[in-house]
Amino acid sequence: MAESNFVDYVKIYCRSGKGGRGSSHFRREKYIPKGGPDGGDGGRGGHVYLRGNRNYWTLLHLKFERHIMATNGEGGSAKRSFGKDGEDRVIEVPCGTVVYDAETGEYICDVTEDGQEVMLLKGGRGGQGNWHFKTSTNQAPRYAQPGEPAQERKVILQLKLLADVGLVGFPNAGKSTLLSVVSAAKPKIANYPFTTLEPNLGIVSYRDHRSFVMADIPGIIEGASEGKGLGLRFLRHIERNSLLLFMIPADTDDIKKEYEILHNELVKYNPELLGKSRVLAITKSDMLDDELIEALSEDLPEGIPHVFISSITQQGITELKDLLWKELTMISSFLSTMTIRMKSMKNTSGTTKMKKLKSNTVEMLQFSGLSGECNISHFITTRHGGVSQGNYATMNPGEFSGDDPASVRMNRQLLSDAMGISPERIFAPCQVHEAEISCIDAQQQEMYGKDALVTDIPGICIAVSTADCVPVLVYAPDKKVVAAIHAGWRGTVKQIVAKTIRCMADRYSCDPALMMAGIAPSISKEAFEVGEEVVDAFRETRVDMNRIMERNAQTGKAHIDLWEANRIQLLQSGLLSERIEVSGICTYQHHEDFFSARRLGIKSGRILSGIMIKE
Repeated sequence: MAESNFVDYVKIYCRSGKGGRGSSHFRREKYIPKGGPDGGDGGRGGHVYLRGNRNYWTLLHLKFERHIMATNGEGGSAKRSFGKDGEDRVIEVPCGTVVYDAETGEYICDVTEDGQEVMLLKGGRGGQGNWHFKTSTNQAPRYAQPGEPAQERKVILQLKLLADVGLVGFPNAGKSTLLSVVSAAKPKIANYPFTTLEPNLGIVSYRDHRSFVMADIPGIIEGASEGKGLGLRFLRHIERNSLLLFMIPADTDDIKKEYEILHNELVKYNPELLGKSRVLAITKSDMLDDELIEALSEDLPEGIPHVFISSITQQGITELKDLLWKELTMISSFLSTMTIRMKSMKNTSGTTKMKKLKSNTVEMLQFSGLSGECNISHFITTRHGGVSQGNYATMNPGEFSGDDPASVRMNRQLLSDAMGISPERIFAPCQVHEAEISCIDAQQQEMYGKDALVTDIPGICIAVSTADCVPVLVYAPDKKVVAAIHAGWRGTVKQIVAKTIRCMADRYSCDPALMMAGIAPSISKEAFEVGEEVVDAFRETRVDMNRIMERNAQTGKAHIDLWEANRIQLLQSGLLSERIEVSGICTYQHHEDFFSARRLGIKSGRILSGIMIKE
């Protein structure tokens, strides 16, 4: 690998420019011996940006440029002359680059589009000159502001290839050979393991001048998710692939077992890969006759489209292309439909991780990460698909909302039918905005006055109802335990999320580092204006107010970010940042899709956020 030009991981040091100092100069000219202050402002320091560039396919250009520093702003001078701004630095990166903090491991941003710019570090503001500080009582200020200091950060840049189809298989499964046959790519091919030491991309031509991109990564061996072989290093390159093509040679002793090994390694590495479409290709099929092909077909994994191919003889290559194109078309159609529906549900940053749960009647959403877990099922209802009327229209499953009980029961029935369980198996407490937790160990439990439910019993769905408050769903895969949490601002102040995580760890011996959590649709910081008593309540918890509070520049009113406040509790409890999903959907702004008590009044419906362990 020493001679390779493919670089998909670099660590660099970045520093913005510091602001220039303001001038404390006084006007001194002929016949004007006592001119007033005229010191100019200092210039701002240079910013550091990341910019996506489709002409780059590797991070090689950053391998030997490990220090990226913007220039400082210049100081102000006489006659209110402003200092020159520092020069910005732009880091060109290939599309698909993910950025992390090198010291904390915190996710920073993701550059996926050509021309997309992200400010990595902000330059310091220039200091104000002394003319800003003159008043009727202080006509000759002899001081000025210094410039703001520069920001510095060590970051890790990781490239994740953007492709339609990702090839997955053991070494010598025929992945590189297939890529060389269906595209113009020239990967290294040999009859020994680990021939491929770096990812390869190829454009596959299809009918009517259509095409798709195929990615080949080094072979995976059993234990790759634990660091064995080369697979772990390159597995991230298939995270963005729309479709996974599993390739298993026909002369394998047990095709189904080998597929399960590959599948398990991917799940261990990233459970989100479970949600991707999969196709199975049996390679080297030129060694088989029709009778053997028929016999092998009976023992293949169920529910996965398959095709027998031979790259050498071109057997089944056309059928494989047809199958891949069919699957890609279905994925594209589904994503297009979801994009149209979800455009109105984006937060101010324009991002959302929610996806639509397939149902013929009730419209529900899911988290991407949690939906990839095969051991659990979860949902977040919307306002669509029920029978309620008025402010409760139409899908209101909230029992304590004031809606017609018959309508609520019918909505619960529709929900349970969509989830495949009986209504009696859905447990939702009567919440009182406290921090009481109930562990469901049997079917009959006290539901009054509880704001969080925890269970390890399969087939029992635990849920919380909200209409602006924050629902949090948690799953501990090591002990098969789930939790549903209702976190209003009072519950957030009382640390209900942290208490629930501690309960799961103490009672069920769950490891917080393995937990996965999702913060469902609720009120955003922009819409959650609060009084000073709420600010004081949060301040008493000793949370970093700079992270969760912002004041409106015009009104001076405080706005609290409940999403970030609860996310902080999850992080402090031991959860990893990459295992926490935030929907980014504001119920107040999108009251046509979600109930909002602030927008519609307290006499309105509720959304239900539930999670269960499958039986």
